[in-house]
Amino acid sequence: MNSVHPLVRAGGPILGLLILIYVINAGVDTFRADLKAARDAEQEAILAAAETESEQEAEETTTAEAPSQDEEVQEESVLPEVFFRQPTTHAIVPPTFVVKMGAVGVSVDQSGDVVAGSGHMHILVDTDFIPAGEIIPTDDQHLHYGDASLETELTLTPGEHTLHLQFADGLHTALEGDQYRDTIIVFVEEDAADQSVAFFDPLDGTTVSSPVEVTMTATGLIVEPSGEVNEDAGHFHILVDTDFITAGEIIPTDEKHLHYGQGQTSVSLELEPGEHTLRLQFADGLHTALEGDQYRDTITIIVEASDESPSVRFGIPADGETVTSPFAVAMQATGLIVEPSGEVNEGAGHFHILVNTVFTPAGEIIPTDDQHLHYGQGQTIATLELEPGEHTLRLQFADGLHTALEGDQYRDTITVSVEASDESPSVRFGLPADGATVTSPFEVAMLATELIVEPSGEVNEGAGHFHILVNTDFTPAGEIIPTDDQHLHYGQGQTTATLELEPGEHTLRLQFADGLHTALEGDQYRDTITVLVEAGDQSPSVRFEQPADGATVASPFEVVMAATGLIVEPSGEVNEGAGHFHILVNTDFTPAGEVIPTDELHLHYGQGQTTATLELEPGEYTLRLQFADGLHTALEGDQYRDTITIIVEADDQSPSVRFEQPADGATVASPFEVVMAATGLIVEPSGEVNEGAGHFHILVNTDFTPAGEVIPTDEENLHYGQGQTTATLELEPGEYTLRLQFADGLHTALEGDLYRDTITVIVEEAQSTGEGPSDSDLLAQETVDLAIEAMTRTGCNSCHVTTGLPVVDAAMLGPDQTNLGAIAGTRREGYSAEEYLREAILDPSAFIVEECPLGQCLQVMPVNYGDLLTEEELDAVVAYLLSLTTEE
Repeated sequence: MNSVHPLVRAGGPILGLLILIYVINAGVDTFRADLKAARDAEQEAILAAAETESEQEAEETTTAEAPSQDEEVQEESVLPEVFFRQPTTHAIVPPTFVVKMGAVGVSVDQSGDVVAGSGHMHILVDTDFIPAGEIIPTDDQHLHYGDASLETELTLTPGEHTLHLQFADGLHTALEGDQYRDTIIVFVEEDAADQSVAFFDPLDGTTVSSPVEVTMTATGLIVEPSGEVNEDAGHFHILVDTDFITAGEIIPTDEKHLHYGQGQTSVSLELEPGEHTLRLQFADGLHTALEGDQYRDTITIIVEASDESPSVRFGIPADGETVTSPFAVAMQATGLIVEPSGEVNEGAGHFHILVNTVFTPAGEIIPTDDQHLHYGQGQTIATLELEPGEHTLRLQFADGLHTALEGDQYRDTITVSVEASDESPSVRFGLPADGATVTSPFEVAMLATELIVEPSGEVNEGAGHFHILVNTDFTPAGEIIPTDDQHLHYGQGQTTATLELEPGEHTLRLQFADGLHTALEGDQYRDTITVLVEAGDQSPSVRFEQPADGATVASPFEVVMAATGLIVEPSGEVNEGAGHFHILVNTDFTPAGEVIPTDELHLHYGQGQTTATLELEPGEYTLRLQFADGLHTALEGDQYRDTITIIVEADDQSPSVRFEQPADGATVASPFEVVMAATGLIVEPSGEVNEGAGHFHILVNTDFTPAGEVIPTDEENLHYGQGQTTATLELEPGEYTLRLQFADGLHTALEGDLYRDTITVIVEEAQSTGEGPSDSDLLAQETVDLAIEAMTRTGCNSCHVTTGLPVVDAAMLGPDQTNLGAIAGTRREGYSAEEYLREAILDPSAFIVEECPLGQCLQVMPVNYGDLLTEEELDAVVAYLLSLTTEE
């Protein structure tokens, strides 16, 4: 280290004695305050040294032995990482203390042999990392653990010490990459306890501004995520202005009891101005408070009122910066709500960028032209493409009707110099910057020069779309970029995205591909950045993201539901901190502890959905969002509820058609179900030409039929002249473009894009054939009789048309079951036909079919069939339904 506080740098016996005398005379709090003051300077020095070291390593040719390609593929799902498990950074420890180390994605073995993906630990005390490719020396500052141990005992002099963890191969050669390194800082005190927890920052009695950054430390304890109870391990809780929970009791979850069950050691608290008492309490993996003062700490802080006077400003680029076009612009606001245009709300509005022109006077409407750029969707980032030269950019905030607000606080001005690009194609991240620290979720801006960014579907020269690869390598040129959690596609031509990532360091790679997702050749189509994601406020809460409270919408409209500090997952199991959403329409919340009913006023999203489409009559509605566990039991507390009021206006019923299912870009198994929808049109059988009416056609890998021409009938042009809105397609594996075309009663294609829709799907090998039984699989008559008797007794034919059961008038409410054996295996991805049917009977809200004979399906099926049917009857019903098919 190049810059260390003189009072805390351990150097020898005399210096150690001076430190001890200082601590005794000045007091522990003074000592900690000086340590805290020195921390920032020391960490800057560490970062600078690490940066210099990285530059030196980049110039060297030494590299660590890399795993083979096959081994790389096997390890993709678990990225290698080594880390200190105990103590936490900034912990106060006794002179002799236990250190525990951990590793994932690598094998910790004894030294001696070099094996790919294997090695052992080294702790470096108050000295720098060894460059990759060099052998780690053996001395008092370089401690080897070649016996594959992950626990050791260190004895250090009083003061501050930096411990580096470095992983090396079997011959002690340091491996390449930050994933093989970790660093903590510890403070050694003579009278420190073997086990303790403490607030490191802020100090007791300090005055701070909200949000308050809090750092928690543990000595002699492992801080780990909740879920399991392990000896000497657990996680932190902060209690705000309330007493400690009695040992042995579970710490509740509410606004005063904040849980950090992901193993966080640093958090951000939003507190009202005034004096607050913060209590730190350590609990086991099931949130049970532990016995003893060593698991507690208390501080009092004063939160001063922050300056919430409204202001707007450019975040990037900086004033006077030189940029290359196109470039990203970040717009920021303090004390203001940035929201879409349309309504005038106090303290709210949206941004405008004025290019080389003066501000619009207050009270006037900002015009819309090439020099006045509106961001009326509530955007906070934008991409500008300007000619080379100097440009003045003005940021102006306006209300929901684009009226400029009064005062300089609603304005900002910068000047940028746009330099000419080399005219060669390139892509890059505009935001965040490489090395930035961000809080999840965070926004990403993607930029392209001399390339057209367009939706996927067609391959055009010099055009394509973006992909973000998270913690994984680039896809080789010429290969299709896969679709999974690590390969994010932006096939609608997006240039901005919002990412939600776990706390920690992440490598983001930007890759440009053609319209069929094929990676292009050359580094000009790639960019890489590294970001550090901080843990945000993980107190549980749910909310409506869209529509806004008080919004006016046209039916049908989309609802977006969001959760913080909670896992949104399908119903079926009760897991801590997890559940699913329900929307309650014009009805009160279900009391905590009760099962949320299933009816037209209580809409369940038991597949783990976070978006929904509601169709409501014109008028005012109160929508309530309620979170429940896997058995639909309402959770306790306002944090699991949100309420908005909306006005549904009469739709103008402009005609349109669309694919409801599958989604554009979806991967499906053949055969698969297609759902077609129309707005402002009557879907009816062919035969007569009626105004505003017609029927659907699906075109497979062929162009639309020109308006006014009759759509042909062949294998590529599929007619649904009975007025169907669902269809089952059987296609060979591969990528397909499906076009939906609406035509009149004589199959004549109608004029206009509103009568057309297009999606692309990838058909993979089916996991289950979903076919009806062969002759050898025909059911015994006694099984058929038992199934029909049980289904008649329990009223299945009240809602479903089912072969062998009497048909009643209401039997169109639920999905038709006469062909269920042929399509059950395609209904729910990852489920066999039998698994799907059993779940549909026992937990009907887990998956709701989109389309029923009378329109959108509603979840009105009773949830007690597990009680009504014996196990033998259930087996018979499932077997019988699997046998039903309309195919010859």
